[in-house]
Amino acid sequence: MLSIDPARFRVEVAAAARQHARQLGQKVDRILQAYRNTPLEDRRLSRLYDGLCSLARQLETGPRAEALRREWRRYQRRLQSSYGALAARLERLSAPVPALRTTNYGRNLFHLGAALFTLALVQFLLTPPQMIYVGVGFAAWCWLSELARVRFPWVTRAYMKLLDPIAHSHEHHKVNSATWYATALGILSVTASPVAITVAVAVLGVADPAAGLVGRRFGRTRLLHGRTLEGSLAFVGAGALAAALVLRVFYPELGLAMVFLAALVASVLGAVAELCSVSLDDNLTIPLAAGLGAMLVL
Repeated sequence: MLSIDPARFRVEVAAAARQHARQLGQKVDRILQAYRNTPLEDRRLSRLYDGLCSLARQLETGPRAEALRREWRRYQRRLQSSYGALAARLERLSAPVPALRTTNYGRNLFHLGAALFTLALVQFLLTPPQMIYVGVGFAAWCWLSELARVRFPWVTRAYMKLLDPIAHSHEHHKVNSATWYATALGILSVTASPVAITVAVAVLGVADPAAGLVGRRFGRTRLLHGRTLEGSLAFVGAGALAAALVLRVFYPELGLAMVFLAALVASVLGAVAELCSVSLDDNLTIPLAAGLGAMLVL
């Protein structure tokens, strides 16, 4: 599935990619053939079968021979939706599969915008006690929204219709990344100082998108859980620069040596958290790790 990422798209390899999609479709069809004459009494297996059928149909309708980048992106979005639904059903059967996180420039901009908005709140609008009320309240509201999604399917449909341009496929069926981010902010508002929150927000807002862009486009050396060495190095570099910049702007009294040491430690711990994030979303683990790094140094 990652081979159809738009960041890796090349016109000259489109034919090979289409052939790969056809081969995947044939494999899925062979699995379906084995079960077509078998009664699927288990409701979960029945839903899994339906998911495989949907994926097979999407693979059969691959991008046209004359398609270029725009058609390729539409094809990727269709497959991403089918894959996300199938992955959620497999996980309910205790068969976890990798989350599909393809290039999404709109989501990258949203990441950066959320970081800038949070920085503005921390630095200009809220006092430390107010940060606790806002951080914990926002996290509670997000989790109540998640409970509403479980109880009322129409809430999920409304959410995803609104957020579809920036949502990952698995967020249609699992807790979305914004909720994990809000949870991290809630924890940091209670346990960390404004300077640590500033560093954590800067690292997540800049380093995480940078790692994704570089890793998907140039990543070749595989590390843990689908991450690459190139992406992790981009994370550390971008995160350290972003954290150093906000520290230098908002806390110049710290001094250059302390600023760069805190920024580097926070960024490295954030990169380690991203590498190790499997069951937990990295929008939770990265800011917590980066904030911890800043607190350890400062």
